[in-house]
Amino acid sequence: GYEYEDTPYDFAIIDATGTLLYQSKAGIAVTVNEAINNRDTLIDIVVDDQYVGKVIINNDYKHVFLKLKQQFSLVFLVSILMLFLLCLAFILYLDRTIFRPFSKMQFFARHIAKGDLNTPLEMDPHHMFGAFTESFDMMREELAAARYSEYLANKSKKELVASLSHDIKTPVSSIKAITELMLLSARDDKIGRQLNTLYSKADQIDHLVTDMFHATMEELNELQVKVTDEY
Repeated sequence: GYEYEDTPYDFAIIDATGTLLYQSKAGIAVTVNEAINNRDTLIDIVVDDQYVGKVIINNDYKHVFLKLKQQFSLVFLVSILMLFLLCLAFILYLDRTIFRPFSKMQFFARHIAKGDLNTPLEMDPHHMFGAFTESFDMMREELAAARYSEYLANKSKKELVASLSHDIKTPVSSIKAITELMLLSARDDKIGRQLNTLYSKADQIDHLVTDMFHATMEELNELQVKVTDEY
């Protein structure tokens, strides 16, 4: 008998006549025809230039195929996992550099559209909107400064109107007072009618100037008017 315990392969040995001399495991090919059908490896045994037999090395291709299939499945799963992680990292990168800054700019634009110029836009140079962020915030500051300048100009105009209205009331009141005195001493009906017309026009001017003065002071938030009946 023969012992071949160190070889990692299953094999069979036949002599020149095809007689089985040894097989390492039952169920493997032991003839040349079986070896050819099973795609086993055939190695001739030559001793002193004389052919004495063959070694049939079993080709366990099913086991090899199953092992390769398992390895391929593992590689495929690892590749899918890595691709998923790369996609997730890319989405997070897009969210940090594009989507989130763009949302902040939309939020900022809505505030500007509503007239809120006191909310600054956070500047972050680490995304592609960094330069635009600084430009938009500078625009907000310029708009706020322009609005404040416009407010001061309008306030100055209204203060001028209020001052003029107040100054006009003094001569108009004098005209009304003098007209009243002249009416008391008038002897002619024609002069009385003329003086009444003069007084009526002066009183009309006085009411118009008073209304303009009150309206201007209300716009300046310096005079709160609450209309009530007084007896």
